[in-house]
Amino acid sequence: MHKLEREKHIRFFDVKYPDLLGRLHHLSIPKEQWEEVIENGIGVDGSSLPGFKVVQAGDLTIRLDPTSYFFDPFTSAYSFFGNFYLRDAPYPKDPREILRKAADLVRKKTGCDRILFLSELEFYLLDQVKFSLDKTSGYYELVSEEDKKVSTDGFFLTEGSAYQIAPPLDKTTLLRNEVSELLTAFGFPVKYHHHEGGSFSQVEVEINFLPTLKAADGILIGKYITKNLAKKYGKSATFLPKPFPFEPGSGLHLHHYLEKGRVSLFGQRRNRLSDFARRYIAGILYHTPALCALCAPSTNSYRRLSGHFETPTKTSYQFGDRTATIRIPGYIKDYKKMSIEYRIPDATSNPYLAIAGILLAGLDGIEKNFPLKEKSLPSSLKEALEILQEDNDFLTRNGVFPNEVIEFWIERKKLEEELINESPHPREYELYYNC
Repeated sequence: MHKLEREKHIRFFDVKYPDLLGRLHHLSIPKEQWEEVIENGIGVDGSSLPGFKVVQAGDLTIRLDPTSYFFDPFTSAYSFFGNFYLRDAPYPKDPREILRKAADLVRKKTGCDRILFLSELEFYLLDQVKFSLDKTSGYYELVSEEDKKVSTDGFFLTEGSAYQIAPPLDKTTLLRNEVSELLTAFGFPVKYHHHEGGSFSQVEVEINFLPTLKAADGILIGKYITKNLAKKYGKSATFLPKPFPFEPGSGLHLHHYLEKGRVSLFGQRRNRLSDFARRYIAGILYHTPALCALCAPSTNSYRRLSGHFETPTKTSYQFGDRTATIRIPGYIKDYKKMSIEYRIPDATSNPYLAIAGILLAGLDGIEKNFPLKEKSLPSSLKEALEILQEDNDFLTRNGVFPNEVIEFWIERKKLEEELINESPHPREYELYYNC
């Protein structure tokens, strides 16, 4: 008997799943249907989900992983992640299936036992948010209690003083405590949290190393918990990469390593970084211009990747350098735990597709031994999509990414780029209205 069945006061269970864009969805089911759903799954309309809209995917089935449960206080229900099936086979466009295939392939080809990821969730916590755009007007207004213009208690942040600042200047410690406690209770342990460098309540919560699929689940759940708790506190959380001009952007830095026999394959006793790791890194760097389209897939992402506030503009790896594309953390003393940090991603990405892409790029480097050659990063989403159009064989070669997913991604993101380009920027009025 599952714990859900013993809890008499629980009336529903909740199924969560990501769509292709990386947005979280859920479905609430009366507990009386538990045995039926466990045995047969539950049908959903795949044609209503972005990227799944093909005739043969009109009827999909979600099957639960009964071991993935946690109690979700926001729905007052036990919650489970689900996987998509088309008839009796895993649905190849399911983001969780794509990541599962990528991880299985890397384990098979490298002989590693586990692949572990740590994610750094950076975001801004705001007290009021307004934005609107139509043909005759457009504006945004962001309000933070840490702003000197808004603060009513005399405690406000000045430029350049925000990183890991203590209360009372850091005003959201208790909220982050709750985020961390819930994440840990849900099965996603937190390493720590702190105030980040941005002056308007930019903060960070780090989810500790977890196996690949659970790590990606944790990113979505971290965003879910944060947004719901922010609402409880009368705030709004945004993971937008660059919401403020001349302030630090918010990334989703991903640390990871491949492990065999509880020892990282990236470490070496004498030189710290193994030859295996260097080949793996070379693969990621070689494909980074294409990976940008998956890992930084918004027009706003390239306002962050501008070379300011510890962001890279060229492909490189360095020890302890936060401006590099890949940073080798300088604080790791035990080569058996050696990891690398990929600093391109942000939270507009679908974490399942982003992580799958990173793993496949690294595997390609191991197999092809690319030279370490510095390249410029794309300066726009349009450029990144053009590169992905040409460089995607490492994603599709072993049937991990369906071609249709790459095609959908490029088409959808091009539409987003066009929407932005169609809209005049307020600064353009300021500069050119009286030309």
